[in-house]
Amino acid sequence: MALKQHAAGRWVGGLMLLQLVAGAMTMLVLTASLFESDGYLAVAAALQPRLGLSILLTLAGTVVAIAVAVLMFMTLRSHGPALALGLLMLTAVGAALSAAEQAGILAMALFSSAYLEAEAAARVSFEHLRAAGSLLRNGMHYVGLIMHGMTLACLYGLLWRSAALPRLLTVLGLGAACLQMYAIAQPILGGAVNFALLAPLGLAQLLNGGWLLARGFRPAAA
Repeated sequence: MALKQHAAGRWVGGLMLLQLVAGAMTMLVLTASLFESDGYLAVAAALQPRLGLSILLTLAGTVVAIAVAVLMFMTLRSHGPALALGLLMLTAVGAALSAAEQAGILAMALFSSAYLEAEAAARVSFEHLRAAGSLLRNGMHYVGLIMHGMTLACLYGLLWRSAALPRLLTVLGLGAACLQMYAIAQPILGGAVNFALLAPLGLAQLLNGGWLLARGFRPAAA
């Protein structure tokens, strides 16, 4: 049993690092031009191949997140049944929100194509609807990120209960997840995101994922 848990821990670590790389690719490379431009109506159609790749990569990332939750549930649920079940449920809700957000991004690309193909006089109606599409996507994005923070807090809570990670790394993960939720809650409450508060979560995921990939779950978790 201990050997199986050790292998499961290494799988969890590898999948966490895979999620981190996929997230960085989608946010910093594939979709960055869409949100840095003057408006998605003019550029989203040309970016559709990259956006399509981003959508598929994000959906694959949700499958990876579900795999992490299942592995954690199978190996560590005896240490915290409620936390293990909560992790599964939060991951499923997060996957649904992520799929809805990706549908919004695809709709933005299709809306851009229709805009560019329309007559000049007809483009006025597209301009009136442009903000609605962008704001709807942003709303789903923020809610999805809050759910992601809650999911990670539950994951690190389970790792704390099981002592599967060194305490210092677990506290780093929990603290980073709380900082991420605080930062993302600001636009929901009418403020602005402090992006500096998001950096610790990337570092925590890198350190914890790397530790688990190299060492697996600690024997104390057996």
